Amino acid sequence: MLLEVRVPLFPRTSQTYLLPTILLLLVSACFAQRTVTLSATNGPPTTKLLVSGSGFDPYSAVDIFFDRKDRALAVTDGNGSFGQTQVVVPGSATPGGHWITAVERYNKLAARNRFLVETNWAQIQFSPDLNGFNPYENVLNRETVAGLTHEWTGGIGSSSYLASMPTMADGLVYAGFGAGLSALSARDGSQFWFYPVDEFVTCTPAVADGMVFFSSENAFLYALNAKSGAFVWKRKIAEFVTPLSPTVVNNTVFVGAYDSSGNAGYIYALDASTGTPLWNYTRASRAFSPPAVVNGVVFAGFLDEVVALNAATGSVLWEQTQTQNGEPSFANGVLYVSGYNGVYALSASTGDVLWQFGSNAEIYAEPSVANGAVYVASFVNNVYEGYVHALDASTGSELWKYDSGSMTFLPFPAVVANGVVYAGVQSNSSGGYIYALDASNGTVLWSGDTGSDGGVSGPIVTNGTVIVQGFRGVYAFDLSSGKAHSNLSPPDPQTLVPDLQLKISRPN
Repeated sequence: MLLEVRVPLFPRTSQTYLLPTILLLLVSACFAQRTVTLSATNGPPTTKLLVSGSGFDPYSAVDIFFDRKDRALAVTDGNGSFGQTQVVVPGSATPGGHWITAVERYNKLAARNRFLVETNWAQIQFSPDLNGFNPYENVLNRETVAGLTHEWTGGIGSSSYLASMPTMADGLVYAGFGAGLSALSARDGSQFWFYPVDEFVTCTPAVADGMVFFSSENAFLYALNAKSGAFVWKRKIAEFVTPLSPTVVNNTVFVGAYDSSGNAGYIYALDASTGTPLWNYTRASRAFSPPAVVNGVVFAGFLDEVVALNAATGSVLWEQTQTQNGEPSFANGVLYVSGYNGVYALSASTGDVLWQFGSNAEIYAEPSVANGAVYVASFVNNVYEGYVHALDASTGSELWKYDSGSMTFLPFPAVVANGVVYAGVQSNSSGGYIYALDASNGTVLWSGDTGSDGGVSGPIVTNGTVIVQGFRGVYAFDLSSGKAHSNLSPPDPQTLVPDLQLKISRPN
């Protein structure tokens, strides 16, 4: 932008010669102080950002752009600042870097800040309700999933059994192995750090508030710095117990555990910052699942019941003994529970049975729930027969069933993202594969061979990538055309076109 500086016609003294330079320095200083502040620097599509600015001209109209699209109109105050103005990240925004640019409407003075579109799969089954549904995936769909190819393999060591699924948060993939917990780059699988433990990692890690939580077979629950792997705390749950995958909500870690005899089960609540125990619930029945935590209620499955507990106190709200080996997931006020005797839908408020779906196969994993349907993976024990069932969420009637033939589904969930169901399977030759099915009819859209002997876990699907854990490492599949990640250059404010129909936004 050209700047015109008018100098009065005074006699040419040394001070007069300095005046234009001083003015230019003052203007430059003003430019340097123009800033845009965001309420968050990263998040998934549809994130509601609050944008603030300062250093602009007083009482000026300022358009706020997401990339090249005008999303909001603010007005500065007498100090040249505007308050928290809401801008919604578009649902179509692809993973990667994008720009929030604030531009004065009439003179194009501007400032910008970068926002990273990124969806975390930070704990088992995506979120604390354990419903296994990623609502933000916008790269992989029924049409594009066929283009997936193997991108990288990473991880350390090996396991004699597969006890966990990976998680992903803030660009790192976390996976537990026999030797400890690995943190890998979500881009290329390179290892950021490794934390060794004396016994097998027995769970899917959970990431929250800058920490990663996981348990091991020696009855300890660990908390590490998620970026560096530095030790924060560890807590022995109890003697001779095996902890399950933790769920983290509101600075509280909820974790189930069972004793070595299998005749007792527990639910523990611990302070996430310190590991201090808050309460525990004990039952003379093996605990079978990670707890689902929703609206101040903890739902947990045992060998002979599903129980609802007050999340603050651990007091029992209701018990339902009709289910067996319950694995709960929550959606829309209903608790969907899978187990040896099929799938149940329970009222989340009372525990009353709403419907039951029987299955000749055994279901060992949480259901996933999306768009009015419930998806469960099952298998016939000691026989290579595996299935994925799709059920009507309201009635329990079967919508479709996929028969894997000579494949079997290991005890991990089938998960859902953008109209596609993903499940890890094991062949009769012990190879590990991932299948992608059309969520509407069960048609196979894609399958990927991990090359893993002994099968694979259930996958996670986020940011256009499918990630699954095997006995020897972690495997990632991405689109064959390259990573679908944005790396946009900041737009030139002079070329941004304001939307003259926008109304002034009120600061939040």
